[in-house]
Amino acid sequence: MVTAKADPADNKVALTVVRGWASTTAAAISANAVIKILGKAESEFKITEDYKAFGKAECTNVVQTFTKSIYVSKDAAEFEQKATEDLLRDEREAKFDEQLLEINKTLYYGAQYNDPGDDKRRTMGGWKEAINKAGGFVLDAEGAITEDKIENVLLAIKQRGGNPEAIFMNAATKNYLRRVFKNKYVVEDRRDQGAGTRLTYFTSDVFGKDFEFVIDESIENGDIFIGEGRPIVHVLNDPEFKVDVLFADYRENTNSQVIQETIKSELTAEFRQASKEALITNAYNANPAAIPVAVELVNEGINANITNDDEHPVPTTEIQG
Repeated sequence: MVTAKADPADNKVALTVVRGWASTTAAAISANAVIKILGKAESEFKITEDYKAFGKAECTNVVQTFTKSIYVSKDAAEFEQKATEDLLRDEREAKFDEQLLEINKTLYYGAQYNDPGDDKRRTMGGWKEAINKAGGFVLDAEGAITEDKIENVLLAIKQRGGNPEAIFMNAATKNYLRRVFKNKYVVEDRRDQGAGTRLTYFTSDVFGKDFEFVIDESIENGDIFIGEGRPIVHVLNDPEFKVDVLFADYRENTNSQVIQETIKSELTAEFRQASKEALITNAYNANPAAIPVAVELVNEGINANITNDDEHPVPTTEIQG
């Protein structure tokens, strides 16, 4: 058995051996020794200690409200030679897309804030902040990402018991990786012919499997996230209209010539595996002049698991206000 005692004089912890493991003889612990924790051996038919559970890290976040305004006049519809409802539908779809991009960006880079003032504006934290607060792994690649740096981060995650599913970045960062790894491609046999190469996954020796590259333009140039990429999103419910406030369409007071609506979402997110996930920053020198990009951008999103929603996250409920 080992006991620990803090020494306030030098801010260190002293370890003292009280007895050896099982029936072995106790021995002194040398300085800087590595101590491995083994399981406790109980006597047969007897439990000498109460069960002790591992402490869990607290996971908190703040609810954020996202809004987009719609303003459609019958004069504008007539000018564009559209029916008012057709123009209104086009405006809704555009605002849905704008709000979705804002939410997706916040899921990566949001910072928790609760305004103490009268406005009570709140912002929720994102994946980057969760990794930092939970003690996850953050690596500055110093402008030169390499295969070894990625594998070392995966090794750290593995040693902590993490099980990441993919590697997330934007198209510009992936284009840089394609050139860094151009001499290490594994080309599969293909019957068709074509120019160029496509980098789709990273093969890890530590995990013994392939990690798919997920492209999302909400991620900043040079940032690489490694983890599940599936936060649990909680959507608030409107107590008056009994609907989830996710792309909810609220009709404002209008007149016969103008239609005003507000697209509103209220939600927050949990990143439960953040302590076992990683963020690599500064993967390359994000200079557009030095890194020309001419690729088709694919936005697969962060693949959030919205708990209070069905397969179609954009509701058709119109709420009269």
